[in-house]
Amino acid sequence: MLTALRAASRAAIARIPDGRWRFTDYIEGFGAGELTHVSCTMSVEGDGIELDYTGTDPQIPAASLL
Repeated sequence: MLTALRAASRAAIARIPDGRWRFTDYIEGFGAGELTHVSCTMSVEGDGIELDYTGTDPQIPAASLL
């Protein structure tokens, strides 16, 4: 089952054009009026994908349900 899921995931990723995309946003943080910066760069090459969260604020001391 895991082998089939891995193959299906890689096939889906392979349909995404190779390249890099960056997204940045702010979500409500731990305290009232506080914002937490979230940044993600997605890099795709062939059937591989990497998500890099460099630049994102440190983890906050509470759960954040998006």
